[in-house]
Amino acid sequence: MKFTFKKLGYVDQGAIELGDMTLICGPNNVGKTWLSYAIYGLLKHYPAAASCDLSEDLVETLKESGAVKIQLPDFAKRLDPLLKQLSHNFSRSLGGFFNTDSDLMKGANVSLELENYAFDLSKKFYKAVKFGRKDTLILSKEAGSEVLDITFQSNGSSVPGHILENVIEQELARCMLEDYILSPFVLTSERTGISLFYKELDLSKNILVEHLANSKKGVNPITLLNSMRSRYAEPIKDNIDIVRDADSIAKQKSFLKEDKTGKYKPVFDALKEIIGGSFKIANDQVLYQPAKERNRDRAVLPIYL
Repeated sequence: MKFTFKKLGYVDQGAIELGDMTLICGPNNVGKTWLSYAIYGLLKHYPAAASCDLSEDLVETLKESGAVKIQLPDFAKRLDPLLKQLSHNFSRSLGGFFNTDSDLMKGANVSLELENYAFDLSKKFYKAVKFGRKDTLILSKEAGSEVLDITFQSNGSSVPGHILENVIEQELARCMLEDYILSPFVLTSERTGISLFYKELDLSKNILVEHLANSKKGVNPITLLNSMRSRYAEPIKDNIDIVRDADSIAKQKSFLKEDKTGKYKPVFDALKEIIGGSFKIANDQVLYQPAKERNRDRAVLPIYL
């Protein structure tokens, strides 16, 4: 998986090929954060940025008959132009992603290339998308099949065709690329500050109160919505959300944790050795617990310490 960059912050041009572990190193203020955030953003948003060039009558046929079929090998052959269009669409949104002036991102480009791509026909795929209470779009593929079956169950309401097309393009991109493009997870370099100050950084409630207090002529909903937009680049916002929801996230079980003492024990052993202890959630904060040493009391520290 290779990323190329042009006119991205301090970086005039360059490329990074991701491996099992990729370190981006360098002095301060040379663009490491810009590159890391851009990679994170493209990995996160590739389905929404996808444009699969569906046939013009596909959505109309789906709405009329309730079912259509897509031959997946046809789209796999067009992977290169699909990735180019996907990269172009994401690059156009960089201003919003970094939450900065769009003029600063003028000419910036981030692109993705996949080498040795081969669509795996043996896998299954299933996704159901509900539109309100009445309509459901289902995309499914059986193991060994080359066909993506799409059905639309409607009870009288009218879902706009462009909405259906966008959802189909997103799920088609996931079906074709999810084995190659994994879901990213962000831990920003500001993580200790976020752990300490995330309640103050979460400005939505304060902004709402401030807007109501200063609204002499009533509440302007457009102004209110614009004022409540995040003031940070999206990776930082995502990190704040993770810290805020740490308590509920900690209760979830990943596929790793389900076999913690078996298949994935080496992963947990390696993590424990790297961090020298463990983390836990208590009283709405993240705590670090160093490994117990002989003749010493067990310590529990807030992560920001």
